[in-house]
Parts: sequence; C-alpha cells; structure tokens
Amino acid sequence: MTNMLNSVALVKSLQWERFVAEEISEAREDELRAQLHRQMITGANTFLSQLSTVGGPVVTFIWYSQVQGETLTAAKVRVFKGGNSPTPLIAQ
Repeated sequence: MTNMLNSVALVKSLQWERFVAEEISEAREDELRAQLHRQMITGANTFLSQLSTVGGPVVTFIWYSQVQGETLTAAKVRVFKGGNSPTPLIAQ
C-alpha cells in the first residue's frame, strides 16, 4: 500500500497525470475489447451446444423419414434418457 501511494505521489509531483491517464485508458480499451471477444465466443458456444441438443434428434428424424423413405413411428423409436435430454435411437 505504501509503494502504491508513493507511486501516486511521484506521478503527481512530476505532473505525469495526463500521460498516465492516457496509458490507463488505452489499457482499459484493450481489456474491454478482450472481454467482449470472450463473451461473444462464450455466447456462440452456448448457442451451438443448445442447438446440438435439439438439432441431433431433428436431423435423425428427417434423415430417417426423407432419405430412408420410411415412416417414422413411435414403435420404431426408443428413447434413452441420458444427460440433459433424451436421445432417440431408431430400432432396426
């Protein structure tokens, strides 16, 4: 604490306040940009994780009915609960 107060006193005595304020401002802008970037990546990751939870079963159902050319009924789908959401498996 004493070292910090001595540093502040030195800055004030040499009239470096404006220079130090500019340096702090530039560092803060860089920090804010990095935080924004990190938050955008976190948001995209969360979105994709949630999308895959719903998208996996939807793609499975579409693939089976459209590409395989068969009707998908409840009797053909077995659902196993695991993790946060049920996982559909198509019986052969």
